[in-house]
Amino acid sequence: MKFTTNKFFRIFAILTIIAVFVFSYIYYDNLLNIFTEYLYQYSYFGLGLFAALLEGIPQMLSTDILIIISQLIGLNMITALLVIILGSTIGSLIAFYIGYKYGKKVALLFITKKKFKQVTDFMQKYDRYALPLISFAPLPYFPIIFGVLKIDFKDFLLYGITTRAIKHSALVGLVYYLYTNNIIDNLTDWL
Repeated sequence: MKFTTNKFFRIFAILTIIAVFVFSYIYYDNLLNIFTEYLYQYSYFGLGLFAALLEGIPQMLSTDILIIISQLIGLNMITALLVIILGSTIGSLIAFYIGYKYGKKVALLFITKKKFKQVTDFMQKYDRYALPLISFAPLPYFPIIFGVLKIDFKDFLLYGITTRAIKHSALVGLVYYLYTNNIIDNLTDWL
């Protein structure tokens, strides 16, 4: 059995996710304190950096989690939204460039050939209109593939990044509504 780089990354990602879930379950309060202290120390710069990393590196976590955490620790939601949009835009642009410059071999570090073919078939079928669908879907956003497929840069900005900003704005509105109406507190008390 040939052990490929792709299998290594998948196994590493799965083990990392499991370790993070277990660790976060056991040390939830400590992790929240560490993250809160990090954000207080680095403030919105740290939030933007996390947004760029989450957006640029293909994985299951989304920048949406940063919006929820920002509300939990009491950051100004409008400022947090603007920083997350800026950070995710920078991360997306860098990932797009990497995919554009280095091609399929970079994308295959993160996904299988079969999954790559499925994504490229979807992109070719729906053309630039696939970008908003992918941007709003609760699936991993993968701007490296958009670069690999040589999507028109203006289309990437308009249909990809703009729709991500709209999605983040809608999520901020939802999170704000849920917290100001104590819906989240009622749910957590019930659980």
